[in-house]
Amino acid sequence: MKWKITSRYVFSVIGIFFILFLFNIILLRLAIYYQEQKDFAVFVEENYEKYARSFTNYIQIDDNNEFSLSKEGEEQLSKQNAWLQILDDNGSEIAAFHKPEHISTHYNIFDIMHKYKYLDNDLNLYLIGQVEDFSYIVGVQDIRVNRYVHILDLKYTTTNLIKFLLIVGLTNLIILIIIGLLLSNIFTAPLYRIMDRIRAFKNRVFQKDENEPPGVFKEVFSNLNNVAETLDKHEKERNQLEKMRNEWITNISHDIKTPLASIVGFSDLLRGLDKSSENHDQYIDIIQNQAEYIQSLLEDFNLTQRLRNEEIALQLENTNISVFIRELLIDILNDPQFQYANIMYECMDENIWREIDQHLIKRALLNFIHNALIHNDQVDIKVIVTKNSIIIQDNGKGIPQEDQKQIFDRYYRGTNTQQNSRGTGLGLAIARDIIYAHGATLELASELGQGTQITIKI
Repeated sequence: MKWKITSRYVFSVIGIFFILFLFNIILLRLAIYYQEQKDFAVFVEENYEKYARSFTNYIQIDDNNEFSLSKEGEEQLSKQNAWLQILDDNGSEIAAFHKPEHISTHYNIFDIMHKYKYLDNDLNLYLIGQVEDFSYIVGVQDIRVNRYVHILDLKYTTTNLIKFLLIVGLTNLIILIIIGLLLSNIFTAPLYRIMDRIRAFKNRVFQKDENEPPGVFKEVFSNLNNVAETLDKHEKERNQLEKMRNEWITNISHDIKTPLASIVGFSDLLRGLDKSSENHDQYIDIIQNQAEYIQSLLEDFNLTQRLRNEEIALQLENTNISVFIRELLIDILNDPQFQYANIMYECMDENIWREIDQHLIKRALLNFIHNALIHNDQVDIKVIVTKNSIIIQDNGKGIPQEDQKQIFDRYYRGTNTQQNSRGTGLGLAIARDIIYAHGATLELASELGQGTQITIKI
């Protein structure tokens, strides 16, 4: 896999080289074609040979062999800082335009050849042209180019040019391969590490990589570390939830076995008792209580599942919250189990109306209050209703810090729960889901030895 990725990267670099090379050739050819199609007056500024030959069009000869220069010719000479000399067959000047004073008026064949081939002492460029039976010289002053004359053997030059191009091409190819390998190491090494990290995630290994590479991959590895940290956290939470679920199943199995054993045992006893026996009704009550307890377990299972899957349609009613909670607290105090409980009620506003499912909200609030009453020996409870919240305070034992994060999780039973208390471990989770289903929020604050406060923001 490593060499496969590396080879693809190297061949990609080589492919880019050839594409660029071909593109440059096409671009060069287009530039030449464009240059050839340009306006003649602009073109002569860049091509002095054609510039000199163009003066055939500007030189005018009358019947008396008198020479004159057109306006365009004058402009071209001025534009290029050039001059024009017209010579006879002997090389003597018979007409001149814009010629400096120090320029010679007579040339022999060797002078013309020398000046054409090389620049003169003043670095003037001499260009030769022909108009009818006369020759002319176009001289360009202060020229910025040099003329070099080469004698070429076409076959030899072509062979050596091909060799040169092959050498240059092979050299560039080798250099590109070396650079490609170096770059592939820079770019693909982090990719291998990324693949290893993903493979580790697949195998549920969520360790952070402390050696983040610099450059473009730094952010990628930083994000991978964040993902690893998040997945590790979720994995631990999942394991913890799985552990709690298994413990909960064990506890619930025990809780169900106990009433079932009672039901079976007392049913056998009833078979051998006369209906007039003093224990007959007592045994029936025990069987009924145990059956009701099992039924409550099943109802809790069903309710928590439906709440979590949002399968319950809330039966909303416009309710006066202050009156609703006052009546709920009265019902609690009328329960013989809690008739001596110390519950205080404080209402900041007697006219607070909200759309709630009265049955479910009552179930949630009862879970919170019963939880405080059952799990504390002596406790004072205070319920405060404000315009935007319902606060339930107690001065009980409080909840350990490690339990507070999980107290509303399904299947969780806190460490301060009595071992012989019968419960599904779903009460607070159901209460939380009911509150959330109404679009409200829930906050818990507790300290050991100081008590607990639950705030429902409505």
